[in-house]
Amino acid sequence: MGMTSEMAEFRGAISDMYKNIGELEETNTPPSLIQKLLDNVQEVLDKLELAIFFNSDVEDDSNYSYETEERLDLSCPYCGSRVFDNRVRKKDPAQESFTNKSPDFICSNDVDCSGMIQGQSRKLRASWYVKDLNGKPKQLPEDWNI
Repeated sequence: MGMTSEMAEFRGAISDMYKNIGELEETNTPPSLIQKLLDNVQEVLDKLELAIFFNSDVEDDSNYSYETEERLDLSCPYCGSRVFDNRVRKKDPAQESFTNKSPDFICSNDVDCSGMIQGQSRKLRASWYVKDLNGKPKQLPEDWNI
């Protein structure tokens, strides 16, 4: 089964859960329990999307022309810290720690940036990709002019 059909099935199942939880509002279910269920569904959604993303194969993007010069003037839209431009490192075979799954841009603040997300075992820094897993361009902060 391909990534697209898996995501469609996943989104359908999540949509069904939200509908079923919505139907609880018509019963005597306490609003706090309904909110707790909604929070649980959102938590599962977040973790599953991370798992799918980090465990899926990212297509080779060798046909994509990265800027050859690293940008040193980027700042995080969440906390204002410096943002590292990893695009050149990702294309350099000598940089073994950078793979196609590595973010193209990552915030240098790994302590208290409000853009951090919960990973499987720790908080992950705010990061941005030029393209999504399907090869479509992603929206980057406008003030970066990329």
